[in-house]
Amino acid sequence: MNSHYYQVQRKVLVLGLIAGLLGLSACGLLPAKVVGPTSSLANSSNTEASTPLPAVAKEYSSLASLQKKARFSLLLPQSLPQDLVFSRGWISDSVDGTETVHLVYSEPGDPLDANLKVVDIFQSLSPEPVTSDSLSQADKETALGVIQMQVRGRTGFAYWEQSVAAGNSAHLAWREGGVNFQIVLFGNWPAPTAATPHPLDSRLQQIAASLQSAH
Repeated sequence: MNSHYYQVQRKVLVLGLIAGLLGLSACGLLPAKVVGPTSSLANSSNTEASTPLPAVAKEYSSLASLQKKARFSLLLPQSLPQDLVFSRGWISDSVDGTETVHLVYSEPGDPLDANLKVVDIFQSLSPEPVTSDSLSQADKETALGVIQMQVRGRTGFAYWEQSVAAGNSAHLAWREGGVNFQIVLFGNWPAPTAATPHPLDSRLQQIAASLQSAH
C-alpha cells in the first residue's frame, strides 16, 4: 500500500506516489508498471524475475467521478483530521485484471509542498495476498520495522519507510474482501525513525477502522 503511486503524483503530487509506487506491485497493491507520468517510479522496484504488467493511470479531481469509474465498491475514511480534504485520486488497471485506486487526502496548499500533512489510501482489487514476505519482496530494504497486527479483524502489517526527499512515512497494509489496502501517512506528522519506528500506528488504525462503503 509506497506507499500514499505512493510516495509522480506527489511531485506530480510528489511523494504520495513515492511511498506507493516503490514496489507495492509484488503484494498486489499496485500494478507492476504504470503507463503515463508515473511510469518511471512504478518501474523502479521491478526485478529481472518480475514481468511488468502495463497499466494506465487516470487522474480524477472529483471523488464522486472516481467512485463511478471504479470497478469495485470503495471504502472511504470517516475519521480524518478536519483540515484534511480529498485532493485527487487515480485509477489504474493492469492487463492481469488488477485495478488499483489511489486516494489522496491532504491539508490545503501547494501539492508540491512535501511538508503538507497527507494521507494516501490505496485499494487494489487483486488475487495477491498481503503477507510480511510480500511486503519485503515488494519494498526490499525500504520496508523498515515490519510488525504484524490485527486490522479490522484481519491480519495486517505496519512498517515505515525512509526518504530524504519526501520525509519518512508510516504504512499500514492488510487484505479484506478480495481487496488489498494500504494507508500511508507522511508530511507534517510525527515522523517514524529507527528510534521510534511506530509513532503513527494508532492513527493508522483509527483511519482504517473508520473506512466505510461508499455506497
